[in-house]
Parts: sequence; C-alpha cells; structure tokens
Amino acid sequence: MTSVDRQDLLEKLADGFGRLEVPSLNRQRFLPSQSKVDDMSTRAIGAKLEKALDRRLSKQDASPPEVTEKKA
Repeated sequence: MTSVDRQDLLEKLADGFGRLEVPSLNRQRFLPSQSKVDDMSTRAIGAKLEKALDRRLSKQDASPPEVTEKKA
C-alpha cells in the first residue's frame, strides 16, 4: 500500500464516520446527571455483592447474613 492509498483510505473512513453523526439522534440521546450515575453505580455494586454472597453461601450450611439498608 502506498502513502496515497493510505491517505485515500483514511479520507473514506473519515467520511464514513462523519455520516454516522446524525444531529437529530444526538439531541435524543439520554445523558444522566452525576447524581444518577452515582446512584446507578451504587446499585450495581450492591447487586454484585448480593450475587457473590448468594454464590458463596449457596452450598454451605451457613445462613446468609442479615442485610440492612442504610438510609441516606
């Protein structure tokens, strides 16, 4: 591949990516607030922790620990 071919390929790729940008769709895109992002992250960590604890205790005779929720 020559440098001219590479340049042509890069220009075609740039044009293709440019066509993917649709302003009407960009206006519809959901952008969560920082508090919403933090809340979703906290919930995801809690779900992962519960899943891990359930797996860990599923084949044992131990009873699962009491889960208490903190009020914010």
